[in-house]
Amino acid sequence: MSKVNFKYGQAGSLYIAVLLSIVIGIGSSIITTRILGPQDYGDLKFIQNFFQLLATIAPFGILPTGALLLARMRENDLRKSELIGAILLITAFLSLVFMTISVGFSFFENRLLGNLLGQTILLFSPLVAILIFQPCLEYILQGDNQIYKLSFSRIMPGLLYVILMLLMQYFFHITLGMSLLIQLVTSGIITIVIIQQLHPTLTHFKENKNTIIEANKHYGWHIYLGSLSSVATSYLSTFMISYYIDNTQVGFFALATTISMPLAQIANVVGTTYFKDFTKEKFLPRKITLVAVGFTLVAFGLFVIFIKYLVVILYTQKFIEVVSLSYIIALGYSFLGIGDFLNRFLQAHGKGKELRNGAFLVGFVNIFGYFLLIKFFGVTGAAITQCLSGFIYLCVMFYYYRNFKR
Repeated sequence: MSKVNFKYGQAGSLYIAVLLSIVIGIGSSIITTRILGPQDYGDLKFIQNFFQLLATIAPFGILPTGALLLARMRENDLRKSELIGAILLITAFLSLVFMTISVGFSFFENRLLGNLLGQTILLFSPLVAILIFQPCLEYILQGDNQIYKLSFSRIMPGLLYVILMLLMQYFFHITLGMSLLIQLVTSGIITIVIIQQLHPTLTHFKENKNTIIEANKHYGWHIYLGSLSSVATSYLSTFMISYYIDNTQVGFFALATTISMPLAQIANVVGTTYFKDFTKEKFLPRKITLVAVGFTLVAFGLFVIFIKYLVVILYTQKFIEVVSLSYIIALGYSFLGIGDFLNRFLQAHGKGKELRNGAFLVGFVNIFGYFLLIKFFGVTGAAITQCLSGFIYLCVMFYYYRNFKR
């Protein structure tokens, strides 16, 4: 029988963070779409997704490895600050490398896709560093069980962005570049605040670096290879939609993704909250699993009922195409969230190879769908691909969990 009790305080704070992030995310997308319009909003999402793709490629498995090492430490272990410092310094180095890659891509972007966004990408390449540090801090806070700080980190960047966008529109004409600048400033502020609260030190950096790299060979590297196959390939949608259609459709797909994504976070929150506890468990506690799955199913039902009315009211009739896409994507994200819950349990037990293999299958679905389905079915093909990959991901995670129990 499992001895894990439901953490009402920590889980509650993360659920509140998710609910607030939903409200903030909707508010952010409403403000941004109304200010920029469909075309500029599509260009904005294209650039943001390009930076996010680089942030996904950058860590080389270091971040999940660091989280696992932190989770296995005792609460009062004095080496935590040293390990955190090593993770942050490695992340800083990787950020510089991928900022350079972004600068290089900016000179070829216009020739490849004809979007005339190369100069903007060049100017805002420092945003790559911020987007790499955000998942870095999420992994650190998850591994160290600092759930309240994790809740703070998920809410504040979006909240500051909304506040600044509302204020700035009264004094300036908000452009695509201005929106990116506000994102850079708000995310950077929160990143610096959280890093200061972690009190990292670089004592024994070489020893900690070697520990991380050695552990990464057996754990994080496999997850990284998987993320290249699943997460990184998911960004192909942006480039394929832009290539086959235009950036306006990129914006519609991105908005449907934004309003559907909270469905993936519900079960994910539960898995994140119990990540440290899962290291001591032989199977998933039934009560916690029922909460994760049940809340996801209820949320999906409510989403289907109300999303059409919300899109028309909040985004106007100009974005009505988003509704049909969001039905399909929301189903896929529901699968994805439950799969993430199982993923956290397998991560806590160091099942990096299994997670890698599952991600390879998801990556294959993404490549097949984004290259072929978009060509024949347009942006709807991208939504179908998103749904299929979520379903495959859930099936694979469940398969490996069953094998672990046996």
